[in-house]
Amino acid sequence: MDETLFRIMFEAQENSPTLREVWRDAYLDDYPEGTDPLSFVTKRDLNQIGGALALRPGASLVDIGCGAGGPGACVARASGARLTGVDASEAALAIAQRRHLIGLPDGSRFLRGTFSSIPLPDRFADGVMSTDALLFAPDLPAAFREVARILKPGCRLAFTSFELRTRSATLSAGPILDYRPALEGAGFSIQIYLEAPDWESRMRAVFSGILERKGRLAQELGEPAGPITFAWATLRPPELGESRRVIVVAQCE
Repeated sequence: MDETLFRIMFEAQENSPTLREVWRDAYLDDYPEGTDPLSFVTKRDLNQIGGALALRPGASLVDIGCGAGGPGACVARASGARLTGVDASEAALAIAQRRHLIGLPDGSRFLRGTFSSIPLPDRFADGVMSTDALLFAPDLPAAFREVARILKPGCRLAFTSFELRTRSATLSAGPILDYRPALEGAGFSIQIYLEAPDWESRMRAVFSGILERKGRLAQELGEPAGPITFAWATLRPPELGESRRVIVVAQCE
C-alpha cells in the first residue's frame, strides 16, 4: 500500500465512530482506549508489555512499527518513560504526533524509520516494544539485530505479533512459523513466548461487527477506505486458522 493510500485509510478510520463501536463491543473491558485505528492490542497485552519492560520514569522506550502511536503512548504514560515511536509511514506518524504527544513525558517523539534501520544510536533504549507489526518486517533477523543494537545490555524487547503457517494474502506477509530462532540469532534470550488468550474469537467478532455495520461504515469511511476495509473483514477470517497471535518477551544479552 503506497503512502497516499495509507494516509487515506488512516484518516478515514480515525474519524469513524462506528469502527470504535465495533472494537468496544468485541473487546469489552479489555479494550484500551486510544489505541485505534485498527489495533488488536488489549489492555492485558499492554499491561504485560509494561510489566515485562519494568521501565522507570525518565527511561527510554522505543515502539517499533508504532503506527498511529496509541499502544506505545499507553505504556509510556503508565510508566513515565520517554517514548520514541518509529514507523515508516508519514501518515501514521502525523496522526501519532497530533493525538499522542500531549500528555507524554518530555522528550517523547515520533520518527520515520524502518524495522532494519532505526534512527537511534547504539544502546539508546531501556526497553523496546511492538504490537502486531513485526510480521511485516521484510527481514526479520535484520530487524531483531537492529533492536539488539539500540537496546542497552540486559534490557528487553516485548511484543505481540502473528505466527503465519502460510503466506497471508490479505496481509501480504509470512510464512512466519516461530520468532524464537531469529531472536536467538540476534543475541536475545527468550523470557516469555505464549499464545495470546482469546485472540481469535475477538478478531472474528471484530470482522463480523464490521460487516454487520457495513451501511454506516460505508458512509463514514467513503471511497476507497470502505471497500478496502470490507474486503479485509471478509478475506482475513478464513486465514485465521493458519495464524497464531503470540506475546513475546526477550532479553538482550
